Amino acid sequence: MNLTDAWEYHQWATNRMLESCESLGFEELTKELGNSFSSLRETLVHCLFADGVWFHRVQGLAYTKPKPEDFSSLAEIKAAWTPLIESWLGLIAQTDLEKIVEYTALDGQPFKSSFEEIVRHVVNHGSYHRGQVAMMLRLLGHVLIQTDWIVMTRLHRLEGNV
Repeated sequence: MNLTDAWEYHQWATNRMLESCESLGFEELTKELGNSFSSLRETLVHCLFADGVWFHRVQGLAYTKPKPEDFSSLAEIKAAWTPLIESWLGLIAQTDLEKIVEYTALDGQPFKSSFEEIVRHVVNHGSYHRGQVAMMLRLLGHVLIQTDWIVMTRLHRLEGNV
C-alpha cells in the first residue's frame, strides 16, 4: 500500500468513526468507560492531537496540545480535525518520503525518523484507537461503522472509484 493510499484510508476510517459517534450526546461522549483514555471525548481528542502533533513536527512547527474540555461536542472535534486530516494529503504529495525528520518526543527525548515512517505510524496509531472507540461505543449500546481496509476497497469498487 503506497503512502497516499494509506493516508486516504486513515482519512476515510476517521470520518466513519466520527460518523459513528454523531448520535452521541455530551453525557455519552464524556462518560468514564475505563480505557487508556477514560471517555470517548478524551480518546477522540487524543487522536486529533496525534494527527496534529505529527503534522506539525514533520514541518518543524510547534503545536499546542488540545484539551478534551476545550470541546463541548463532537461537532467541535470534527471541525478541528477535518481540515487537519485533509491537509496531510497535500503534505504527503509534496514531501520526500526519505526525508529525515528530527523531533523531540513528549518526554523530551530527541529522535529522528523518516517522513514515511511517521506517516505510517500515524495511520497505525489511528487504527489502534479506532478499535478502542469501537469498544467504547459498544459499551454505550452503539455500533461503530465498519472501518476495515477491505470494506473501504469494496465500497470504492461499488461506487466505481477504483
